[in-house]
Amino acid sequence: MAQELKKRQNFATSPDTLLEILTDPDFNVDREKAQGALEATYQEKSRDAQRVVGVVSTVEYARGMTGVDKSKTEKNVTTYNWNLTLKSCTWTYESDSPFNDKFRVSGAMKISGSGAPAVLESTVAVSISVPLVGKKIEKMVLKEIDQAWSNFDKVVENYIAKQG
Repeated sequence: MAQELKKRQNFATSPDTLLEILTDPDFNVDREKAQGALEATYQEKSRDAQRVVGVVSTVEYARGMTGVDKSKTEKNVTTYNWNLTLKSCTWTYESDSPFNDKFRVSGAMKISGSGAPAVLESTVAVSISVPLVGKKIEKMVLKEIDQAWSNFDKVVENYIAKQG
């Protein structure tokens, strides 16, 4: 059973503008770099009137039981599946870490509101299948994600400021 972190944030822009920002290739790269990625690229796999599928590839310092290990790097891929009509997405995270088969990280985002502020509801689910210590590691990962959330907010706010 995964442990979850839920956030509800208000941004001083319209829901349509927030959707444009969150699906923007440059935003996706800037967000990852603000959250510690050494390298980040974004590739739009598909787009039509209803859907956008975007893939963010990053290189980050390796993470282990004791936290960040700056002597190694890992390549990670996050795939975002946006339903443009519903202003929502689901995403999955994968890593080339040797522990990739032991953990699952995924989430969802939903934008709502009828004007400013736009409301962004986010969920992150972490499941780590390591006997005895899995739940403890899940809590550590969610705490780390929670602490990095302010970096996400800053990047969104910078993009909102560029729009105005």
